[in-house]
Amino acid sequence: MANFSEETILQTLIELIKIPSVTGHHAEIQKAYTFIESLFPKDMFSVFYEEKEGVISQIITFRGVNYKKAKYILSGHIDVIAADEADFFPRVEGEKLFGRGSADMKAGIVAFIFSLLRIAQEGKHYDCALVITSDEEVGGRNGVGYLVNEIGLDPEFVLVGDGPRYDCLTITTKEKGVAWIELFADGVAAHAARPWLGDNALNKLLFAIESVRTLVGKEDIDDWHSTATLSHVNTKNHSYNRVPEDARAVIDIRFTEELADTPEALFSKIQRVLPLGVSAQLLVGGAILFTDESHPIIQKLQTIMQKVHHQTIPFGFGHGASDGRYFSAKNIPVVLIGPIGGAWHAPNEWVHIQSVFALVESTTAFLKETVQGRIFS
Repeated sequence: MANFSEETILQTLIELIKIPSVTGHHAEIQKAYTFIESLFPKDMFSVFYEEKEGVISQIITFRGVNYKKAKYILSGHIDVIAADEADFFPRVEGEKLFGRGSADMKAGIVAFIFSLLRIAQEGKHYDCALVITSDEEVGGRNGVGYLVNEIGLDPEFVLVGDGPRYDCLTITTKEKGVAWIELFADGVAAHAARPWLGDNALNKLLFAIESVRTLVGKEDIDDWHSTATLSHVNTKNHSYNRVPEDARAVIDIRFTEELADTPEALFSKIQRVLPLGVSAQLLVGGAILFTDESHPIIQKLQTIMQKVHHQTIPFGFGHGASDGRYFSAKNIPVVLIGPIGGAWHAPNEWVHIQSVFALVESTTAFLKETVQGRIFS
């Protein structure tokens, strides 16, 4: 009998966090994939790989299941953002496990893995696939984007093991769209003592930034509204007594349907408010994720999760963007049900350990009750 104890689940998560699978670090990402593949008995599961522009995705199914036509998909990403070396040495403190990727989102992947292993232990082979990609942190275009838009994944339902909350469990049915806008300002260099002889590119850029933030919104409130975050500014000018002739900035915008329906529509709005001498380009764009809460499968999921957790599990929204948006753009129902965690993209990222164990239980129960009519011999 395989050991699926809480201790085994936690130790598996710890070992996965130790692998610094930073986006674009192909050797470490492959090491993580190899570790994950080793967890699945070869007589019960098949493992496939897809690649697009150097980005590798791993797909795991019960033997005999065609992943391109799988009816249910569990989706997760193995890539993490860069961190100090210490963040890849996970540690347990009380009810929390700390480490880069703990909440975002290796805990979700590990929960999905053990859900499938528990089902296989009962001798069942369900029509579902675990899809793990390695470029979510840079937009997911060559991971889930490629699998959905080019390979043609078209499931009936998708669960993403990411969690947007630090304080409570939710079933996330909508996420804001994302647009990374790069601004460029051109000017004329001059001595800083005679600024009238030049044309300050940084001044133009600052005016453009304020125009964009005014258009989008600047409130720092946990609510369903658009936000604009200035995330990067630079200039080639390295002298303190010189008028800069160039300047560049990147603004990370998270938008709701009130502002725009698509990143392209938002970009068009932004172009209209830019001052002369400032141009822009859309670096990354992602659609709004929306799934109808009244969908019968989602209602079933909520009932199951509430039974497992012995508490009300509300529907909620996420400020961030996930790979789920690629499915949502095809009108495929998708929700996020990740564990409780916090400090995403920051030092001391953490996940609540018991919520990981509960995610194993609720995912297992959900698959058993909703995919029960799709058992293979």
